[in-house]
Amino acid sequence: MSYDELITAGRNFGKTMAPACLGLCVLLLLGGCDQEREYRTSSGLTVTRLDPELEDRWGTAGVVVKASAAASGLTTGDLITHVVSRTVVSDEDALTAALRRAIGSQKAAWEVRKVDPSDASAVLEVERDGETLHIELATVEPRDWADHGMSFSGMRIQSVTAGFEHAPARSPALSSGLKVGDRVVAVIDEQVVPSVKEFRKTWEVASASTETYVYTHELTGIRLEAIGALGQLGGSSPAAMARLIEILEASDDPAVRRTAAGGLEALAGSQDGSALLRAMLPHIAHENEVDVEIRRNAINIVEALAARLPDAAFDDASIGLVASAMADEDPGVHFKAGVILGSIGERAVPVLLTALEDASSLRAQDIAATALGDIGGDVARRALVSALGATTDVPLQLTIATALAKISDGPALSELRALLDRTENSGVREFVRQLLDTDSGSLMDGAPDSMVSRS
Repeated sequence: MSYDELITAGRNFGKTMAPACLGLCVLLLLGGCDQEREYRTSSGLTVTRLDPELEDRWGTAGVVVKASAAASGLTTGDLITHVVSRTVVSDEDALTAALRRAIGSQKAAWEVRKVDPSDASAVLEVERDGETLHIELATVEPRDWADHGMSFSGMRIQSVTAGFEHAPARSPALSSGLKVGDRVVAVIDEQVVPSVKEFRKTWEVASASTETYVYTHELTGIRLEAIGALGQLGGSSPAAMARLIEILEASDDPAVRRTAAGGLEALAGSQDGSALLRAMLPHIAHENEVDVEIRRNAINIVEALAARLPDAAFDDASIGLVASAMADEDPGVHFKAGVILGSIGERAVPVLLTALEDASSLRAQDIAATALGDIGGDVARRALVSALGATTDVPLQLTIATALAKISDGPALSELRALLDRTENSGVREFVRQLLDTDSGSLMDGAPDSMVSRS
């Protein structure tokens, strides 16, 4: 979140939580050591320690909201990770005092510039050409906290190299991007609050600021475990499936959506297949689902359902969605699409014929040929024979030959013998010879796998 977004989003909250005299609640642990476990501000915000077992898991660190004023926008259970104060300054003395607070009474120097802006010593809110900017005030080397390089007329910057005339590049103001003419409006200080103690100290310091905000963080890791457990333990519960589908559809967090999809895959064998099929079919198509991991989950679910549902469960629109997945760039999706169409059977033959005839996609032809070999029948055989005569692509020839061997009726075997006679490719001849030399009673036992990945 940028500082501009922070100021916009947090202003109302800051007004409702204007700092005042703050109270402190200290609990004694059994060992006799003092450790703050809970703290209540005068504005009604009460925070408590994060469960020790959860500290530093999934990157979590902070304090948990136990109670808050309704107007604050905070909810019980929110994790507060940062306290941010904004202090409006009207003169150089106010600026000096605000910078001292931002740097901290224990620090005698600016910190070297950090990659993460949240670690900045302080941020200045300035007006420049009618725009409000937030600029991290840092330095290329540690130096005295008051030695910032700015001089003012009112709060308008007159110089960004004051005191650094012989080495301008070392001026914190210049190196931070401040310019002559900028008007300094406020100092913004963002502090990490990993414990109740640090929250109390930071909040008390913030009592001198104009406004105070907080950053909150959803305990995503904890939520992910809960969602995953819902999938593992939900069994045949319709409510579990409905909740996971709701999360998959409504969440904008990729990790949460992937966990929900994985949970639905775990439920696929025990749920109402028709309802789950309707929910997952749209997610196998790239135009509906951009997350490839979720497309893989969805195609796995549809494959499992196709094995136990009647063919009638797949209407023409459903078959069309599965067929479109043959064009997916991910092998885990496009190969499974062919398997599903093969298990659907004769009702999938028309879309497979279309794919087999489309010479613009050898991969789709491979997949369609394999599925047609699984389905079998006169229509599939005639299409395979026609495609074999039309292609010069060796991997596709091997795939079609394998499909014809699966069908293994008289015309299919005759076409394999004809291919053996006419091909000039020694690899194709040897492959077809292995197919034909196999005993007719177990033609496919030990037949080589001809499918070539075209991912």
